[in-house]
Amino acid sequence: MKKNNKNLTSLLSIVLVALFSFNALAIDANNTSDLLAPSNKPQPVILGTNNLSTLFAANNGGDSGGGIYFELENVGSEAIVINSWDVNTENQTTVNVWTRPGTYVGFETTTAGWTLLGTDNSVVAQGVDTPTSVAVGGLIIQPGEVYGIAMEGDGSWIYTNGDGTNQVYNNGVLELRAGSANNIAFNSGVFSPRVWNGVVYYGPAGPPPVIPSLSFWGLILLALTLVAFSYSRFYRNN
Repeated sequence: MKKNNKNLTSLLSIVLVALFSFNALAIDANNTSDLLAPSNKPQPVILGTNNLSTLFAANNGGDSGGGIYFELENVGSEAIVINSWDVNTENQTTVNVWTRPGTYVGFETTTAGWTLLGTDNSVVAQGVDTPTSVAVGGLIIQPGEVYGIAMEGDGSWIYTNGDGTNQVYNNGVLELRAGSANNIAFNSGVFSPRVWNGVVYYGPAGPPPVIPSLSFWGLILLALTLVAFSYSRFYRNN
């Protein structure tokens, strides 16, 4: 049986070499050959940054430790991801950003249903009516989805009283509807309408990951490899 084992081992080696040699027949989810020239292969998607701004024209503000609330709706046709924010504050050093599916309205006095998106504990406040960066992101919003947003921090929020004409901002991709505030986040009386002063930075969420798949001939070669391996084990054991 040693001769048979040797022959089957040789066959296994040949099939394995053939499988890798025919790797050009393997295609990805975009029906693109793995062996195309590098310049012709699909390139990684670089997520751009767009923004939607409200206003920096404050005429009101809350106590330190208060919260401010608004909602975002993806009114476009593609998924987007929130990357970061600018806010209006004179003394924040730490900001927590919370989200909940649907509206914020009626949920300003409880943390039930809210999820902490992230915390920026290195906020450098730029002063009243000057954008201050908050590096918290990662929220993906699908077309048609609405998310309530809540921000709390160790400083005070500077904002604008709503008057019925300054509460909705829409750029065709994202719509922001404001809003309310309270002096103790999630825990005290609600002041409404209040307009969050800030900028939302976002980009496309990107395409789903490509899952490589074998072509017909690739599957045939893989099957032959498994058959050869099985026979090799059979002859070795007999």
